Amino acid sequence: MSVVKDNLVTEGLSKKISEKFCFRQSNGKTILYRLGVRKGPMSEAQLEVQEKFKQASAQARADMQDATKKAEWQALANSSGKYSSAYGVAMSHYFALLND
Repeated sequence: MSVVKDNLVTEGLSKKISEKFCFRQSNGKTILYRLGVRKGPMSEAQLEVQEKFKQASAQARADMQDATKKAEWQALANSSGKYSSAYGVAMSHYFALLND
């Protein structure tokens, strides 16, 4: 992973540029990272985690559409110091609930 600094061409870019590399944005920085290569099919445990992640993500996205819930999650994000967004707090909460 590398952080792109002061490059007008790649600033703000978020895109897969080949089968091996991708740009993304994180905390206002443009990051270039190498894509991983899957060595085989996903295991049953991996598929289970993937499904839980999808469910948590759907619930967190729904909460972001509700201004009241989004404000509550944002207040938690601001006070925690661990999360930078309301979505991150909601996602973490719902994913943890599914894993209990």
